[in-house]
Amino acid sequence: MPLMYTMQQVQLKITTAHLWFEEIISGDRYVSINTVWSKISESENLLKAVLSENNNRYAIVLIKNPKVKIKINKMIELTKNFRFIGEKRWHRQSTSVAGSQIDQEFDRVFKELINSIQNTQVYLEQQTKLNISQFNTMQGILIIAATIMSLFIGVLLIRHQRNSIMNMESIKRQEQQVMDLLNSTAEGIIGVDINGLCSFANPASLKMLGFQQLNELLGKNIHNLIHYKKIDETDYSIKECPMHQTLISGKKTHVIDEVLWRNDGSWFYAEYLSHPIFRDGKVTGGVISFMDISQRKEAELTLEQAYYELDYRVKERTKELSDTNKALSLEVLEHKKTEDKLRYLSTHDTLTGLCNRKLLEQRLEKDVQRAERYKHPLSIFLIDIDHFKHVNDTHGHQAGDIVLQGFANLANKVIRQTDYAARYGGEEFIIALPETPLFQAERLAERLRLEVAEHLFKISDNKKINITISIGLADYPNSASSLHELIKVSDAAMYKAKQSGRNQVKKGSCIRNEHSNNVKAHF
Repeated sequence: MPLMYTMQQVQLKITTAHLWFEEIISGDRYVSINTVWSKISESENLLKAVLSENNNRYAIVLIKNPKVKIKINKMIELTKNFRFIGEKRWHRQSTSVAGSQIDQEFDRVFKELINSIQNTQVYLEQQTKLNISQFNTMQGILIIAATIMSLFIGVLLIRHQRNSIMNMESIKRQEQQVMDLLNSTAEGIIGVDINGLCSFANPASLKMLGFQQLNELLGKNIHNLIHYKKIDETDYSIKECPMHQTLISGKKTHVIDEVLWRNDGSWFYAEYLSHPIFRDGKVTGGVISFMDISQRKEAELTLEQAYYELDYRVKERTKELSDTNKALSLEVLEHKKTEDKLRYLSTHDTLTGLCNRKLLEQRLEKDVQRAERYKHPLSIFLIDIDHFKHVNDTHGHQAGDIVLQGFANLANKVIRQTDYAARYGGEEFIIALPETPLFQAERLAERLRLEVAEHLFKISDNKKINITISIGLADYPNSASSLHELIKVSDAAMYKAKQSGRNQVKKGSCIRNEHSNNVKAHF
C-alpha cells in the first residue's frame, strides 16, 4: 500500500542521514553536511504530504484510521527535533566530547523516531490483515520488500566500504537496525551470491520453507533447495529459473504464480521478486523476497470455480427460458390464429366467405352515419337468385352450395375495392356501394346481372347450369331516411323485379308516404 511504502522511504532517509552524519563527525567528509539536512527535510516533506488535503492516495487510509494521523504528526515533530539537535551537535563538534549529553540526546531522538516509524508500520500491517479480501495489497508488500532489499544491499555495501573508515560501534549499530527490519518483516528474504549460493535468510523465510536453522541454507544453491520442480513435479531447469536469470541479466524479475518447495517436500504457491546486487557496475549477487499466496490462490480458484458454475447455470437457464419463450411464442401464435379464425367466423359466412348479416349491419350503420354527416350518397343492391329452390330440388343441396359460392366469387370480381358484399340470408345477398349515387349503382347492377346470366356453374364433373338473379336498388338519402328504410326499399324493388319476370334490375322509391302492407320486409 502507498502509505507503507512512504514509511519505508522515511525510515531509509532518516537512517541514511544518521549514518552520513556519523561519517562526517568521524572525519570522513566525502558527504556534505547539507546533504544530511536535505535527507531530513525530505523525510519531513514526505510525512507532511501524507496529511495534505489534496493527496487522494492516502485520504481513505486517514479517514478509516484516524490514529495514523496522530502517529504521523508525532513523527513530523520528532523529525524537526532530530534536525534541530543534529544542527546543535554540528555547531558544537569542536568542543564536544564523544558520549556527551548532546550525543546521547541525538541518539535518543533518532531511536525514538525510528521506533515511531516502525510502530506505525506494525499498526498499518495489522490494519491491512483485518481485511482478508485485500489480496491486491501483495503488490504494495512487494514494493516494501524491494525497499527492504535496498536496505539489505546497503548493509552489504556498508560492510565492504566503511570498515576502514567508520567507527565500528556506529557501523554495528546501523547494521543492527537494518537487520532488525529484515528479521521483523513477514516476507521471506534470501540473499545469494553470483553463483546462486545462499548468503542470508531472514526468520520469515526459514519458517515458510520449513527450515530450523540458518546453517541449513547458507552456502547451498537456493534453486536446488526450493525451486527445483514445477507444480506438476517435472524438473525445473536452473536455466529457466527467473531467480537465476536475474544474476545473469542484471534485471529484476517478478513472478506471481509459481511454487516453492519446503524442506519436507511439500510446496506452496508463492509470489516473488528477484533483484540483482551491483558492485562497481557488476552483478555480485541477488536478493529474493517472497510471500506465501496459497490462501489467495485458493480464493482465486474458488472464485473461478464459482464463476464457471454460475456461467453454466446462467447458460442452462437462458436455454430453458429461450425454449420456453419459443414454446410460448408458438402458443401465442396459435392462440392468435384461433382468435383470428373465431373472429372471422363470427363476422363472415362460412359457405361463401362474404360478410354475414351481423357485420353487414355494423358496416352499413357506419356508412349511413357517414353519408348523413358529409351529405354523400350511399347505394345498395338486394339480390335474390331466381328459382334457387328448383336448383336444390333438381340437383341437390350440394349443387346449391356450389351455386352460392360461385355467385359470391363473381360478385367480388365485379364490385369495386370500396364496395362490400354480404350474404343476407338463404339465396339473398346485399352489396353496399359507399360514395356511389343511384345511377352509377344501376350500371354496376346491370353488369353483375349480365355476368351471372352468361356464367356456367359447374355443379359436377360433367354438368354445368345457368342461373339468373333479380336485383333491387335503393339509395340514401333519396330513397330512405334510415338503414331500416333503405333495406325495405331495396327489398321491395327486388320483389318488383321478380314480379316483372325475374332477371331484372329495379330501382326502389321512397316509401315514407306509402302504405307498405304488401311489402315483404326481411329486416
